[in-house]
Amino acid sequence: MAGLGRFLFWVLPCLPALGCASLGQKTPYSKKIEIRLKGQPGSVSETRYHSSARTQKFVGSQLVRDKVERVDFVVNQVVSKYDPAEKTLWYTVRTISKDGAGDLRDLSFPELHESIEYVIRTDSAQVLKAGAFSPQSVFFVPTLPMPLREVQVGDTWLMEHDWISAHNQVPLRLKLVAILKEIVRCSDHWCADLELSGGLELVQFPVKATVRFESRVWGRVLFDIERGDILWSEIRNRENLISPDERTLVDSCMLSELKISSRYRTASDCQPEEIAVSQSPRF
Repeated sequence: MAGLGRFLFWVLPCLPALGCASLGQKTPYSKKIEIRLKGQPGSVSETRYHSSARTQKFVGSQLVRDKVERVDFVVNQVVSKYDPAEKTLWYTVRTISKDGAGDLRDLSFPELHESIEYVIRTDSAQVLKAGAFSPQSVFFVPTLPMPLREVQVGDTWLMEHDWISAHNQVPLRLKLVAILKEIVRCSDHWCADLELSGGLELVQFPVKATVRFESRVWGRVLFDIERGDILWSEIRNRENLISPDERTLVDSCMLSELKISSRYRTASDCQPEEIAVSQSPRF
């Protein structure tokens, strides 16, 4: 779901050209857990997102471009069907507010006042349907790396997914490793505190061999085990496209928070050039 965190995003500017919160309460929890997506038919939820990206272009050692783009937006999602036996979830995502420039479709969200109907698997987050978009589009990237087994603190698992860039038809591959860092108390629920790391690869490099592309993705996710939803996430991305004569560096960050009370509880801004990721907040 959008609230489940369609938070994985990549700016890829060169192909066409490509706050702070208190820590979650740590409580000893020795049992293995399942991380699964869930939903209550008819339920409506709301999630706030902030995306910020800084693009720097260098010719030789000289900085010739330095641009920051920010966008804040809110989406709601309505669950229409949840089938635990078939491990499927149907829901609709709609963007209800937006402040800032940029096409939200590039972040795999519907544009303002648009809606996308999703069908996903609850055990793997595999997207089975995303409106009328092609299965090879970014809209089919899973919302979260999901373990296909029960896990405990310290366990890791891998997600890989291929798709084709809408801008230039370049085949891309995302590789993410998730680690269960802690199981923490979120009000009256248990939450999984996940750490993500990985990067984006070009499956086929459409430029000269003298050009090098580097990508790193990392972040933190707080997942409500009982609700089956992402409460909060902070994801960062660094991309570097390097040629003999010039270099383009993109730093980006995205925050999300599910609204579970009358107000949001965490900061709604991030600095894209920062390396550190906030620790998971208290809910």
